[in-house]
Amino acid sequence: MSTDDGLKEIELTQVYGGAMAAEMALTKESDTQKLKAHVPKYVIPVVFVHGIMAGNLRLSKEQQKALNTTQEFAWQPDSLLDGWGTMASIFEILAGFIGAGRLLEIGQAQRIMSSNSKERQINFDPAQVRIDTYCPDDDLMKFDTSGQADKRQSAIQNINIPPYLKNDLIKSDITKRKTKAEQKARWRGWGEAVFAKGAGYEVPLKELEFRLSNRMKNGKATKLWKKNGEEPSLLFTRDGSSYEWDPIVNKEEFDKKLEMLQILDKDPQTWNQPLAGHPMFSHKGPTEGPVTEDELKKLEDVFMPVHSLGYNWLQSNAKSGMDVAKRIEKLIAHYNEHTHMKCEHVIILSHSMGGYVTRAALHPAMGNLQDKVLGVYHNVMPTVGAAMTYRRMRTGTGSKGISGYGLNKVLGPTGEDVTAIMINAPAAIEMLPNIEYGMRYAESVGGTEGWVKVRLAGKVIGSFPESPATNPFDSIYSETEDKWWRLINPKWVNPAEQKGTLVNGQYGLLGAQEAFYRIMKAQDVLNQLWTVTPKNSFASYGANATSKLLAYGSVTWDVVGGVLPVGVSPNPRDWRLVADAESGDEITVEHNGQRFKLKIAALEDIGEEMVPSFSAAAVKTTRGKWVQQHYDHGCSYDFSNTLGAALYSLVKIANEAEYVKNPT
Repeated sequence: MSTDDGLKEIELTQVYGGAMAAEMALTKESDTQKLKAHVPKYVIPVVFVHGIMAGNLRLSKEQQKALNTTQEFAWQPDSLLDGWGTMASIFEILAGFIGAGRLLEIGQAQRIMSSNSKERQINFDPAQVRIDTYCPDDDLMKFDTSGQADKRQSAIQNINIPPYLKNDLIKSDITKRKTKAEQKARWRGWGEAVFAKGAGYEVPLKELEFRLSNRMKNGKATKLWKKNGEEPSLLFTRDGSSYEWDPIVNKEEFDKKLEMLQILDKDPQTWNQPLAGHPMFSHKGPTEGPVTEDELKKLEDVFMPVHSLGYNWLQSNAKSGMDVAKRIEKLIAHYNEHTHMKCEHVIILSHSMGGYVTRAALHPAMGNLQDKVLGVYHNVMPTVGAAMTYRRMRTGTGSKGISGYGLNKVLGPTGEDVTAIMINAPAAIEMLPNIEYGMRYAESVGGTEGWVKVRLAGKVIGSFPESPATNPFDSIYSETEDKWWRLINPKWVNPAEQKGTLVNGQYGLLGAQEAFYRIMKAQDVLNQLWTVTPKNSFASYGANATSKLLAYGSVTWDVVGGVLPVGVSPNPRDWRLVADAESGDEITVEHNGQRFKLKIAALEDIGEEMVPSFSAAAVKTTRGKWVQQHYDHGCSYDFSNTLGAALYSLVKIANEAEYVKNPT
């Protein structure tokens, strides 16, 4: 296409390793058409940080030996065996935990599903597993020529996102060969997280990449950003039925989403959906003005590639934050060393527990990355914890239906199975509610009761902690074995008989006391992270009052039958635990020689399945947050309101770069 100056504009692409290149065909000597390409001066990588259970983890050789397996992965939901793709929906094993997941590679699924609690503890050992990076040994300079990395991350396919993620016609200076669009996406870390559409992060990664890479054309905003804007290149196939870059998405889906994501000149309240009748969740979204075409135009010299950074979601979020901080520093250094573009910082998008990791990366005593992160957009972060963590450690996953069957089989259907994993996975227990959670819960219901309750014939007769300001560690997590409301069953803590902490030169077996210590440390980490307020930060969260999308804001134990046996005290603190649930949601308690059962009630609180809204709404930002409806936790980024808010945030944050505000 010729421009106003008579020059023909050619598109650039990003080759493997980050550098920009132009692809053009040789013409006849008589062709005197002059060409030009707009070369960005700066790069701001957009870094996506996934949630818990959403990163692919590899087994160590020691784990393989202990489990007597040659399988590479401890966890990789995207892998499918040939012939089983049509059965994937039967085993949506992550649904209900992160709301995401497809069938595990069948051999892997069978191994985990048939595991006992000891084997699960070994499989999910945070000290042994490591994230599946595309480049071996986390070396961004090393290209895996063996093809094994491509095989491991074969879920990253159908990638054709012009102009930057498409198959190369020229060789990369780093690989010395042509690379495919899928390989470039894997280099960007897309294969480190669950990817499958409708299950993982395929939709947000592709949608954000396509829009951020096609902002302007001929000096004007494209139709991806503005109604009646310029037509971006290679938008549809010839028959107009689907994306050129994504054959999975049809034109009807595109048109439906297009208007919501044409964010220019739209009030940010467009993506805010206050929940009527609930003051805590009926606030306005960010009150800044709309994104203007001028703001978009100011970013013409800025390349914004979408990266994904995985982490070991079993280890402490504090450690993962430090790991992610190092990888971001490495990524920035790589762009500066191997491209012509200047890279000073990144923008982070987080999902769920990825918000913890993000804040740990920024925390001065952890990742200390404040100067390298220009801004942050959080989504559905369990800011002050999630009661689902308590519920699962007591009675298992408790998931229902087809997807629940798979989740039960993988994590284990009982509290014994889940505890063996979670008490040994610091990140998981860092989501146990803290003191602030109790106060936010009480505010949300307009009362003073604790978030673990006991109910008799529909009436609450007791709750824990004793008051909203009481520390749940003292009143729940560290309670002794006979207290029916306690968290830890000591017999479930260490089925693999692993060593505990080194004390006086000797290792004791991991037991209840060390479990209490780990929970205390986990609470300390959460208390440090939830108060972090990133600069240039936005957030969004879900608030649904419909039955299918409620959450455990509180965990309620109902007296089975609705009647206490004769002689039993009406004070639940007088009751003694007899037996934890062997299966299902019921426990047996006793008082004055009379035994009876308590059963955990269904989800009852406003949320998005996993995180109660009052916890997510506690997120601290500098520039505002959106409340949204109609999405579940795991697939929240698939929804237009989340993506629209994310795009708005990205443009506003990028405009805070000094070289954008004061170009030279």
